[in-house]
Amino acid sequence: MLPVEKGDKKLARIKILDLDFEGLLERMLERICQTVNAEAGTLFIVDPAKKELIFKVVYGEKAPQLLNKRFSWDKGICGYVARKGQGVIVNEPEKDPRFNQEFDRLLGFKTHSLICLPLLSKDKPVGIIEIVNKRSGAFNRNDFELMVACSSQAAITLENYLYYQEMLLLSNYNQQVFQCLSGGFVSTDSEGIVTNFNPRASVILGLPLNTVLGKPYSEGFKKYPQIIELLKKAIELQQTHSRKEIEISNIYGKSLRIGYSTIVIQDKEGKSLGCAILFQDITRI
Repeated sequence: MLPVEKGDKKLARIKILDLDFEGLLERMLERICQTVNAEAGTLFIVDPAKKELIFKVVYGEKAPQLLNKRFSWDKGICGYVARKGQGVIVNEPEKDPRFNQEFDRLLGFKTHSLICLPLLSKDKPVGIIEIVNKRSGAFNRNDFELMVACSSQAAITLENYLYYQEMLLLSNYNQQVFQCLSGGFVSTDSEGIVTNFNPRASVILGLPLNTVLGKPYSEGFKKYPQIIELLKKAIELQQTHSRKEIEISNIYGKSLRIGYSTIVIQDKEGKSLGCAILFQDITRI
């Protein structure tokens, strides 16, 4: 293995400073292309379920035409790398039977040389980086080793991006569920800050959302000492209840009978992440 030049190692040390993963991946790809003097480059996401590659980040003149396009990993050198999990250097792609000329024809582009590497997570490809057309001469082993040095950080960044997208989708789904619940739902984190307070809870208790969300539960529910006590026991004592009833007076002085259940929210190691209470106004039942 040829050594990577000392000055180029900074490419492998780019750190995530915020949640702009796409912007970070764009900067990483641009930096790699500039460092090895490549005309263009692409970062693909691997979709193993559909056996497809997705153009996620593209650097070069034809970039806007390629973003988010999909193609089967049965085609092309990138598909080969995705299936085999091994990187390649190809300096005469038109002579390589694995090369797919479809995108060259579509874009009016000519690929003269390329390096293609898998981005691995737990030995499985989550993405592919391909750089094409070295501006002077052919790609060499030193270019390849530089790409290898960069690929580990790029793989971590891409994995974080995919995880973030998954969590964002789950969060949006959960928010939709919370919004549609027929009963009130309140949750807090382990510090007692209210993280969810759905519209039905707002209606039952007569409390505006902005007076509760993001506030300590003792402040948000100061007019409801019974709810404060239930949340306190769940957070501090890990004490929960199922299908219980209490009598409360709402902010208008009206007596309400509330059916409720409380839960402690834990991670997979059993560490408490907070608590939640689900309740219904059963006064007229």
